[in-house]
Amino acid sequence: MSIELNTTIIVQAIHFAIAYVIIKFLFFDPVCAQIKDDAILVQERENNLAQARQLVTQKERKTILSWQESQQYFARHTPIVEQSELYVFKNIVPQLHVEPIKSETIYSLVRDVENSLVKKVSHVNHR
Repeated sequence: MSIELNTTIIVQAIHFAIAYVIIKFLFFDPVCAQIKDDAILVQERENNLAQARQLVTQKERKTILSWQESQQYFARHTPIVEQSELYVFKNIVPQLHVEPIKSETIYSLVRDVENSLVKKVSHVNHR
């Protein structure tokens, strides 16, 4: 039993080799390179996100510490107000008393404003 090699097998082998080279270099390698670039980009973004989270955590800690220090400071340094000091200012500040306006006066003022607006707008042409 002998295997004969004819030209069609050799041509098919050459076509297969050409197709393999075309697929590998024109399609497969660029796709693999793009996948690697995307993976690197994702890793960089994850690293940046982790750094930003650490920065936010540090700032939150500083804010909490500052807030606690402020609370402690004001707890130690609360002003003492004596009741006698409050009564001193009571007679100095004048008491305000607003008299109510009568409805006739309001209606009169509204009519005056209405008349003045009509005089100012009367020169405008109506279309």
